[in-house]
Amino acid sequence: MYLRDMDAFITLEDLMVQVRDKRRAWVGDNTEVRVHLTDGTETDDNPDLTEEQAAQRRIGTITLGKHEVPATPVGLSALAQQYDIPTKFLSRVLPDEQQFILEHRISRAPEERIVVKFDPRTGLNEVYKASGARVEVEGLVEQMLQFLPENAPVVDWWNTPEEFRADVIVPEGFDRGIGGDRKVGDLTRGGVRVGQNRKQNLAPWTQPFAFRLACTNGMEIPDLGLRVDARGLNDAEVLEMFGSEARRAFDRVEEDIRHFYEMREVKVEEDATGLFHRMTRDLGLPTRTISVMEDTLTEALSADDEVTMFHLVNHVTNAANNPLIRNRHNARRSLESAGGQMISDHAARCSLCHSRLN
Repeated sequence: MYLRDMDAFITLEDLMVQVRDKRRAWVGDNTEVRVHLTDGTETDDNPDLTEEQAAQRRIGTITLGKHEVPATPVGLSALAQQYDIPTKFLSRVLPDEQQFILEHRISRAPEERIVVKFDPRTGLNEVYKASGARVEVEGLVEQMLQFLPENAPVVDWWNTPEEFRADVIVPEGFDRGIGGDRKVGDLTRGGVRVGQNRKQNLAPWTQPFAFRLACTNGMEIPDLGLRVDARGLNDAEVLEMFGSEARRAFDRVEEDIRHFYEMREVKVEEDATGLFHRMTRDLGLPTRTISVMEDTLTEALSADDEVTMFHLVNHVTNAANNPLIRNRHNARRSLESAGGQMISDHAARCSLCHSRLN
């Protein structure tokens, strides 16, 4: 079993501090963006420069109107996204090639206003069109604070120019959103998983999220009815709709937890491995991932006299805690979401091949 360090979790209040926007914003035209990249050996004899400023000059600069910031990899990636340059490709070529590609794409960009978020010391990290709605991450956190307390634990989170994600659960002793078997101290706390594709500026999304304390397993319970439709809305309206959907996700999670523990009554009479293989394959998990989980399934179930669907779900969600995929966010979400789908999968199956019968 893979266990996570719960002492490392921050609170929702801490998350707000982390994502609060302390950057400066520049609004201008594409024509006012300039790049000057170097190979890292360029020197500057200006005695007034600090050591840090000199180091920044050696990697090059990005000019935004009258502002000049260091050309960090994050900043170059943000520019690449804005001007439709594959970021992985740009990161592999030499600085002079990067400069040529960026200058060429910027010169061909349509005349339009853009917004650039930057820090004078660490460079720019977000670029987007000035037209259209653009919700801020701190606004998403503010919406969660409308129904979750400041001390709510944040199980996992990240905030990059590409994506924002946060898994938040209720704190110990909260008046709702908690379920499980209290007689033996096996509790699961509920909450929400929220996210947004910042790279493509898509609408934020939310799903119910549960966290079983005994095995530190996270689980996303998919609900296709939860959706934020941002078409034609301004940023305030998008945030309001997101907040409403996030609250709906939280309101149903306690019931999801109840269904989860009811799976202890769903016995797997025989061939647990065969059923596990068929169910995970039906959920679309990669063959290699399924094979790895099957290799450890027998060991995981050996201490149990009676195998139930509860055990199979936990085996899937615990695989998401594997340190080998700690930074593979999509792979982890697939496993945590698969476990959530197994809770609501009531399909009758063939006793021999385990295929769906309905």
